Amino acid sequence: PVATPVALRPPPAPVAAPPVSGVQRARELLTSILQDVGAILQSFANGPESRNPVTDSGALKEANAHLDSATSKAEQLATELQKLQNGGAEGGH
Repeated sequence: PVATPVALRPPPAPVAAPPVSGVQRARELLTSILQDVGAILQSFANGPESRNPVTDSGALKEANAHLDSATSKAEQLATELQKLQNGGAEGGH
């Protein structure tokens, strides 16, 4: 028997994620900032005798990375809040 050719269909187009509102973006940034700050605080939670940024250079580097991350996000948050204040209630990215 002869094989019947099968028509190939193109793959479905990817579905784009809905745009994120300015308020939602600000909330996500603030949550992420709090996670970074929490990680820094947690690094001191077990007292001075434990691995912490004061006694361990690796822990200091980790805390510094969290601080840099939180600072960057705070700058993004300031921009997002400025957009919202200027009437961009939906102003996402």
